[in-house]
Amino acid sequence: MGWLALTCALVALICAVLPGMALFIGMGFAVAATGLGVLGYRRRADPGSTRLASAGAIGLGVIALVLTASRYGLILAALQRFEDWL
Repeated sequence: MGWLALTCALVALICAVLPGMALFIGMGFAVAATGLGVLGYRRRADPGSTRLASAGAIGLGVIALVLTASRYGLILAALQRFEDWL
């Protein structure tokens, strides 16, 4: 489960910098990576490398979520400014 979470986190980070609708896909992958990372980290029976991958996925997932949410906020702010001009 940890490696799947880490893969989701990396996809979320890639989607955070891509244009268009990849922003929303990145948000979804970031939430999934964080959730799967927490679930994978809490499993004490798994080996250390899997738990470490889960912990890394939590960190990267949160970073990707912050990046995508801030980009979404900037887009909304820019659209509000354009609306004010009209």
